[in-house]
Amino acid sequence: MILALDLGGTNIKIAVFDLEINLIKIFKTETNSHLGFDSVIDKITKLLLSYISKYEIKVIGIGFPSVVLENGYVFTAPNLIGCNNINVIDKLKDKIKIPIFIDNDANVAALAELELGVGKNLNSFLYVTLGTGVGGAIISKRKLFKGNNCGAGEIGHLIIDKDDFTEDIRSYRKGILEEYLGRNQILRDAKKFYYERNHKFSNIDFDVVDISNDATKGDLDSIKFIEGIGEILGIGISSAFNLLDFDKVIIGGGISQIHESFYIKLLETIKLRTLPSISNSIEVYKAKFLNDAGIYGAAILAKNNYSRTI
Repeated sequence: MILALDLGGTNIKIAVFDLEINLIKIFKTETNSHLGFDSVIDKITKLLLSYISKYEIKVIGIGFPSVVLENGYVFTAPNLIGCNNINVIDKLKDKIKIPIFIDNDANVAALAELELGVGKNLNSFLYVTLGTGVGGAIISKRKLFKGNNCGAGEIGHLIIDKDDFTEDIRSYRKGILEEYLGRNQILRDAKKFYYERNHKFSNIDFDVVDISNDATKGDLDSIKFIEGIGEILGIGISSAFNLLDFDKVIIGGGISQIHESFYIKLLETIKLRTLPSISNSIEVYKAKFLNDAGIYGAAILAKNNYSRTI
C-alpha cells in the first residue's frame, strides 16, 4: 500500500492507495498553519503513524507547498508560518521508518495529470494550480523538469509588476503573479472593486465561488472582475510560454472552476501576448483532477520512486 499526503496552506489530505493507484481511503483535516510549523509537523506525524498502524504501508509520498529539494530541505514556504530552512524528511524520519519521498505540490499534481489526467496525450505542457497560492510545474517531453534547485515551474513567482510596493518585506514577493491571483489576494482586490461600484457585495463577506456564481447569473461587474484576473494569469502564462516555447497549459486547483469568462479572457490574452510561432497553436485545458490532484500525484511520486528501490 502507498500512503499519500497533500499539505496545503488551508488543509491536509491523507490517503491510502494500492500499488496501481486505486484509492482505498481519503481523509481531510485543517492545517492550522497559524499555530506554527512545529505544530503542523506534529499533526502530520500523528496522521501518518495512525495510517501506518492500520495498513501495510510500503512507501509515503508527500506534496509540499514550496520549493523542496529531493532530500526534503525547504528554504521557505510562504503559506506555512515558521517553515524556513527546515528539512521536512529529517523532521519525520525519527518516528517514521518507511521510505518517504517529497516534492512540490504543483509538481506532484502535474504528475497526476501527466499519468492519469488531461496530460496523458500531451508531450509537453505547463501546469498551473490556482488555490491558496499559485503553483506551477513544467512537463517537458513527458518528464518533470525541476531545474538546478528543484524550483522550476514556479509561475506564481513571475514578476508582472516592477512598481509594486506591497508591505511584504520579502523582496522576492514584490510584484509577483501570486500577489494578484492567490485566493486571499483575489478577495482583497474584489472587495475594493465592488466597493468602488457600490455593488451588493460591497458590505458582505464573500468568497471566490460567490463571485463566480454571481457571474453565472449575469452580473456584469462580476464578469468584468473575473475577466480581469483571467487577463492577469494570461500575461503570466504568456511570459512562461515565450520563454519555454510551449503552447499547452493545464489549469487546476479549486479556483479553476471559476466562471467561463475567466477562460475566454485567459485564452484571448495568451494568443495576443505570445510569439507568432506559438500563438496559433495555444490550447488551454481544465485539469481532470481538481482538489485531489495533489493526493494522487503524491501517490504517483511514491510509487515511481519506490519501484526504483526494490
